[in-house]
Amino acid sequence: MNLLLSNAYNLYWLGRYMQRTICLTERLRNDQQASLFPLMRHVGFQSAINPHNFNSYITNEVLPNYLSKVNDNFQAVRGVIDYEAFELFQLMNRLNQAGSLQSACYQLQACEAAMRAHPAPICTYWMLGHALETLDERLRFGQPRENDFRALADAVTNLPNYTAWEALKQPAQALVYLANGQKFYQLTEQLENIFEDGL
Repeated sequence: MNLLLSNAYNLYWLGRYMQRTICLTERLRNDQQASLFPLMRHVGFQSAINPHNFNSYITNEVLPNYLSKVNDNFQAVRGVIDYEAFELFQLMNRLNQAGSLQSACYQLQACEAAMRAHPAPICTYWMLGHALETLDERLRFGQPRENDFRALADAVTNLPNYTAWEALKQPAQALVYLANGQKFYQLTEQLENIFEDGL
């Protein structure tokens, strides 16, 4: 199956926004006071540091916005994902529109399982976004793990051969051993440039 680059890009961002939403939901559920401060910077919170205001901001502004972006990317790729995933995303969107934010976020985990079950190249680009967002989130919080670098390297390695993606594969593998945040963001910039410039 061949994918348009626009579909690949939307699958990539679908993976990113899904993981971003799930990570944020999990951190809020754990409600660890120490994690609120880097989380505030991560989501661009500008008000005076007040956990109550922050939780309200996340619940009323950030999570609905992320779920809206998930829906935008899902709608863009609805023609290439399978029927089961389509129905799961539709339910997530209905829950979000009905104001059932927590249920929508839980539903997103079912959507994640459905996306993992897709064959290449659909799962390939989705996993790329998922792995990249996971590592980005962990780097922001100072909690990167070797497995996070390995997951990203595996996702990049699975990109099509003999294309512009080849230039990313060696740097991605090197990240597993370097575990360097600066190199990670350089790789992310290269990836975005390929999506922008084409293969």
